[in-house]
Amino acid sequence: MKNFFLTIILSLSLITGLSSSLFAINEYEDEDEYFTYSVYGGYGFGSVLNISTGLLEAIAFSFSAAFTDEARTIEDNGSFGPLFFGADYYFSDNFSAGGIFVYESVNRRWQYDSGYVDWDWTFVSLMGRLNVQYGWDYFKFYHSIMIGGTYSGIDVSSSDGQSPGSSEFIPGVHLALLGIKIGKEFSVFADVGVGWLGIVNFGASFSF
Repeated sequence: MKNFFLTIILSLSLITGLSSSLFAINEYEDEDEYFTYSVYGGYGFGSVLNISTGLLEAIAFSFSAAFTDEARTIEDNGSFGPLFFGADYYFSDNFSAGGIFVYESVNRRWQYDSGYVDWDWTFVSLMGRLNVQYGWDYFKFYHSIMIGGTYSGIDVSSSDGQSPGSSEFIPGVHLALLGIKIGKEFSVFADVGVGWLGIVNFGASFSF
């Protein structure tokens, strides 16, 4: 019986000591200064701009069927992006604000028996970004909202020549619904969202 109580006492002492150590470590980590700046870059797949221009071209492509009997196809002709770079300033370990630059080129070719038509879209966006993150030192979840403006340009060329291009400025917006970031000073991240970046985005960041 004496050994039993001795075992209980030693176990409680060990648990208490371990708990105190973990609490002390947690307090130390909480007091540790958070990073002030972060720079990052990445690549996305399936932006709203890519999808919406694809739908517009599909509608126009179908409508043009009434004016030709030729066999026709529509295919990607070297689209690129969205490619993005940005920088954030951290007010605390959980909240930051910054800016992001996004570039995307959407190129499609309408191929006919007698020739082709190329539709080349260019989108250049600059947006402000608000970010919230939470989690642990080396693994964090984050959510972001980005709002700004976009230069949108289109050039149409064909086997018969090139038509005058056009451009305009439109709003830019993206919402990162859920992201994960792994690492500390240097980290990799992935998120899912909707807007001017991709539905799925991957990248890397450096904090200091």
